[in-house]
Amino acid sequence: MPRLVSTFLMMSRVSGLAAGGGFLRKAADSLRAASSGGAPPPPALKLDGAPSWDALQQALDAQTSKEEVELAKQVAEGRGPPTAKANLRLFDAPDGYEPRVTLYRDGASWCPYCQKVWMQLEEKRIPYKVERINMRCYGSKPAWFEQETGGLLPVVRLDGDLITDSVQIMFALERAFEEESLLPPGGIDAIRDLMSLESQHAGAWLGWLRAPPGTGGAGKATYERVLTQMDGALASTSGGFFLGEELSLVDLLFCSFLERAEASLLYYKGFRVRDVEKYPHVCGWFAAMEGRPSFRASQSDYYTHAMDLPPPPTMDEAPDTPPSDWQPTRLGISYRPCRLAVEYVSAGKAFRKLMPVARSSSDATPEGVLSGLENDFGAYLDFDEKLSRSQALRLVEMLLASAA
Repeated sequence: MPRLVSTFLMMSRVSGLAAGGGFLRKAADSLRAASSGGAPPPPALKLDGAPSWDALQQALDAQTSKEEVELAKQVAEGRGPPTAKANLRLFDAPDGYEPRVTLYRDGASWCPYCQKVWMQLEEKRIPYKVERINMRCYGSKPAWFEQETGGLLPVVRLDGDLITDSVQIMFALERAFEEESLLPPGGIDAIRDLMSLESQHAGAWLGWLRAPPGTGGAGKATYERVLTQMDGALASTSGGFFLGEELSLVDLLFCSFLERAEASLLYYKGFRVRDVEKYPHVCGWFAAMEGRPSFRASQSDYYTHAMDLPPPPTMDEAPDTPPSDWQPTRLGISYRPCRLAVEYVSAGKAFRKLMPVARSSSDATPEGVLSGLENDFGAYLDFDEKLSRSQALRLVEMLLASAA
């Protein structure tokens, strides 16, 4: 081994000096020939042919069209079509306008919850700024963001106030910017059944996707049943969208998970959501959505969805009760790997979404809040199959305490 290392070092030194030609060049060629078993020697010194960064920039500039240059200028100024590259969107606001809204979203432009809010801002043409925050799988988050928001995305700063959770953000934006409303005349009450259907779809999709091999029959049947209901809901209107010819908040609530379900179920289960024979109205909805620039700008590709959403490990070996140290964060619920904790996370997210918009009563006790949730959103929550009432009551108590 020492002899081999010394030979290698000698060859390296000779190669470095071979540029001068003559004896050194011949010596380097001889060494290479000896080391290659008699094969024709390569040149004594082969310079790196990679272009410099300046040369690459010049080549790019030479190939960039005037249209591309103009588009990049518009994006930098907050104008032009929607794009993931934009840090500022002004729409019809004058230059120098300071937007009331800042959207904190993932830097990869993939987060499904961020997509809904991003599309809403675009569709309502609300001026906004963008701050990119890592998803946890991509890196750490700023300390202030973890402390003030709990670390979950998306987050919106509206008139200085931070708002978390995509559904709460969307309702807040509808209240703050009533022009070009994406809600029907009946408001939230008019879409509660469709919100319940969207929740059922999310659960059915992930339930089948995560089903262990050989146990997915029931999961598939459940998903097909829910997808058939969605196709029927779309069939009851004309125009392609859930509420008719105009895109609404309902379409934004459905879009992220439907897009991801189409890709992930096709890859892992061989199932087509966009099956024109079985689900023609769902296919029509996809076509209508793909006609919206906001959806096209935020839409991802099948490969990314399939690779970012592999079926997670099953929870069969998890304990039935959460660990003693499991506590809610200031603005949400911490995840711990056990079955009951997973159900707490799911129910906790739903509770946090709906508590601010439920019809409030004078009874602000945990029992009163839970009763209000049951009365207003019983079908949407559907937590009786997952948690007992005492567990749900404890969850409300912890959420109220965390928000205090």
